[in-house]
Amino acid sequence: MRRWLLPALMITLLLTGCGGSKPERKLEDMRKTLAAAQEVTLTAEVTALLRDEEFSCTLACTAAPERVTVEVLAPETIAGIRATVGADGTRIEYEDVALGLGGWAPDAAPVTALPLLLTALRTGSTLRAWTEWEEERTLFVREYYVTDDTTLCVWFDAKTSLPVHAEFSGSSGGRTLLRCEITDFTYR
Repeated sequence: MRRWLLPALMITLLLTGCGGSKPERKLEDMRKTLAAAQEVTLTAEVTALLRDEEFSCTLACTAAPERVTVEVLAPETIAGIRATVGADGTRIEYEDVALGLGGWAPDAAPVTALPLLLTALRTGSTLRAWTEWEEERTLFVREYYVTDDTTLCVWFDAKTSLPVHAEFSGSSGGRTLLRCEITDFTYR
């Protein structure tokens, strides 16, 4: 009886690992739904860690298949400025004035942080994954490739599978470039 017990246990362990872990399945389901979404909206407190200072702002991002808009909500002195990216290029808008800027650069900056985050969530390549605990909640963390010089770590709430925090880092030295505290994330 003992001769078949060990092989049976090994097969059982192997079979339970074949379907992937529950968090991975939840995140993959969210990713598929997000990729098919007609509209994604998110709001985040974005902090750029510059060489000698920090710059913080609150941004709202609305992404549809044909257009992405990022609007500054705070600080009040620049609230209302929008960056819109569509088939006709990138434009900076304020009230009734617009300035065309050509293409969309894949560099991490406050105005590009949320669109780059959405791109990573929809189609990004995961470099590493792990689990962390913060007070009473479990967070799943994924590190994504953004450019040769930049990676993105995203912390997902284990219960909702929604992103709650993100950090862009320089790949050389791992210096944090941008932090995003996501306060709202919805898609339909």
